[in-house]
Amino acid sequence: MIPLTTDLSKDAEEARIQQIDNYQQLASLSNGRLEEWTPTMYGSTTHGTPTYNTQQGLYFIQGVMTDIWFAINWATAGSAAGNLTLDLPVIISKGPNWVFPLIISAVSLTANYTHISIQVINNTATGLIYEVSATSGLPMKALTWAKTSGTIWGHIRVPIKRDLSRR
Repeated sequence: MIPLTTDLSKDAEEARIQQIDNYQQLASLSNGRLEEWTPTMYGSTTHGTPTYNTQQGLYFIQGVMTDIWFAINWATAGSAAGNLTLDLPVIISKGPNWVFPLIISAVSLTANYTHISIQVINNTATGLIYEVSATSGLPMKALTWAKTSGTIWGHIRVPIKRDLSRR
């Protein structure tokens, strides 16, 4: 976070260096930066060691907002058990537990559940994956590692804690 005030050194050369550092920090926050990231999933009960065919991820930080894109294809759950959980590259800022739709391929859903979403939990770097139903009653339930393989693609846009970004 860029300070609102700056106390510059009385030494001219040191003050010049401080001004350059402040400008570079401001430019970085304004322009943003694109980073690569290797997404991983785990089980809420037993983390396990899933076998992946694809783990692609990018995230773009600009100011306090971050866009996160990912594609994951796993071949085996590798003893992962419980709810399907995604490890995110940054800590999500305090706020609501944001929910975003995801795209799936070869992932079997429970009857009457039509698609999946990810709920990112504030003050963590965690995303919980849910099945979503278009029918009345319980609209969301946790997606478990019952499926041995599949593909998930997603995009998340959330505010982050700048001073606590994970990477």
